[in-house]
Amino acid sequence: SLATAGYIYFLGQTILRHRLLDRHEIVSRIVVFIVMAMLLGAVYGVLVRLIGQPTGPLAEAVDILIASILVLILYDPVKVALERQVERYLARERSQHIAALLDMKNRLPGLIEVNPLLDTLFDGTLQTGRIDLASIYFYDEVRAGFRLRRWEGDPELTLMPAFAPRPFIDGFLEGRSSYLLEELETSVDRSPTPDWVEGAIASMRSLQADLCLPLRIGPTVIGVWNLRAKPASPSFSEEELDLLGEVANQAAVMIDNSRSFERLKERDRLAALGEMSAGLAHEIRKPLGAIKGA
Repeated sequence: SLATAGYIYFLGQTILRHRLLDRHEIVSRIVVFIVMAMLLGAVYGVLVRLIGQPTGPLAEAVDILIASILVLILYDPVKVALERQVERYLARERSQHIAALLDMKNRLPGLIEVNPLLDTLFDGTLQTGRIDLASIYFYDEVRAGFRLRRWEGDPELTLMPAFAPRPFIDGFLEGRSSYLLEELETSVDRSPTPDWVEGAIASMRSLQADLCLPLRIGPTVIGVWNLRAKPASPSFSEEELDLLGEVANQAAVMIDNSRSFERLKERDRLAALGEMSAGLAHEIRKPLGAIKGA
């Protein structure tokens, strides 16, 4: 019965998710599930027994309630710690990458200018060696396209200097939080597929990217962050995708704020220049008037 329940659970996971769980994720979840069930079951039993014998009609219900509250308090921190230990043992490279992403996410709020922000993004992404190529494109309103702002890593071919927004960003406009190349290639075999899928696959191959994340401000995509995993590296896990999406959203807001700050500084500079010009013209006009009168 337990084996059947576990099988149905993981079958449901594969049906509900956009992409199948890889071997490391399946093993990690099985180990965490079994250990948590045994650990919390033991804690629950010990707590109920230690509370004491029933002393009234509702005493047993109160004992169970207190034990349940304590189990709920312990559940999240114990599960997180256990998941980290299992992930560190089964997928050390992925665990190091997640730790680097968390550190990068914590350092981003202290940055204002774009260049230090990009330094933090690329350093945090490439330092573990899981990603061997990263690039970022910003939308250029003048040329109506995405232009390469920066890249680091080892590209096989020269990266595209620019690419057209459509149909590449149509999936992002429809609500997709990211493009995973292997997922898009698998979806092509199904029918029907959205019109933008084949164009997105072709663009990702030209960008030499396994994962594309939008830098989004509301409905507007102001940039695209592209990552390529090194050869023979495991696929991006759900946790990595969620964390990278959070970092991309955070970076988009900070880039937009930095641009607004630059526009504000430029406006203040022009205003100061106008005041200085008016004052200078007035000071020049006075001696010229005196010379003309003389």
